[in-house]
Amino acid sequence: MKPRYLEIEGLQSFKEPQQINFDELSENGLFGIFGPTGSGKSTILDAITLALYGKVHRAVMGTQGIINTNSDKVRVTFVFDLLKNNRRKTYRVERVYAKKKGTENSCEAKVIRLFEIDDNMEKPLADKLTEVNSKIEELLGLRHEDFTRAVVLPQNKFQEFLMMDKSKKREMLERIFYLEEYGKELNSKLAQKISDVKLMLSNVEGALSTLGDASTEAMESIEKELKEAESEKEKAVKELEDTEKIYREAKEIWDLTQDLNLVDKKLNEHLSGIDEINAKKIILERAKKADVLTDSIKKYKLAYDKLRETEKELEKILQSLPLLEEKLKTTNTSMNIK
Repeated sequence: MKPRYLEIEGLQSFKEPQQINFDELSENGLFGIFGPTGSGKSTILDAITLALYGKVHRAVMGTQGIINTNSDKVRVTFVFDLLKNNRRKTYRVERVYAKKKGTENSCEAKVIRLFEIDDNMEKPLADKLTEVNSKIEELLGLRHEDFTRAVVLPQNKFQEFLMMDKSKKREMLERIFYLEEYGKELNSKLAQKISDVKLMLSNVEGALSTLGDASTEAMESIEKELKEAESEKEKAVKELEDTEKIYREAKEIWDLTQDLNLVDKKLNEHLSGIDEINAKKIILERAKKADVLTDSIKKYKLAYDKLRETEKELEKILQSLPLLEEKLKTTNTSMNIK
């Protein structure tokens, strides 16, 4: 883990917001933080552990009395890098604690958030106490106890690390250097390799079991049988070629027979339709004759219609004829009188 940036407010001796840019401090390599007793050197480590694990190792229950007496809340923000599987990632964790009402030393979490930073964009990873704590342990591979024993090493804790049980110390070092993951991967590869070798041996043993007797006499017998099998194979190939030739000839005859049957079928279909064709021819001839009579029928209809009109005109003339005769008589009488 590489620290990048730390911001502290209201934690123990730090009442006002304080920022520490570790990138600038480490530009020339190693750096140290110096100051008299009580100046807040250990509080910087406390702020880091509080941001990561929500606990201050020196505080009762991890959070008792951590808020500055002149503040009502504590806020820590920590930005750090992790290099894992040859890939570096940046994370930001933020925690805000406030005093519980009616108490002097107790506090409760108000804001707990974890982000992954990629190209100056923050992606939320968790925003609940248990989720953030679990994710931090997963990312660092260390529990709070491991972190304070092997990374920040508070006062009087180095001796505790040296005196730890060998098995516990080994487990902690495995988590620190990700050896547990490496061991699991190595065991998995080794188990797969053993399995592959066992399978190979099993195949070899199976192949050997099928060989049976491998003496000189057995090999000579096998060679003789092989030559006989080769001879039988040549005969079988010759028979197969002859059979394929007969098959091709038979197939040609079969195809011709099928074509002939198809022609006969089509011919019968045509013959069965002759009566229908003849009937349609008669209908067609009648239709042609009807077409010739159509013009005569049309002319007759026109003449008939003309005759009807003439008859109507004649009837009108006959009806008006007595009137004309009367008018003519009257005209003649008038002329005689004159």
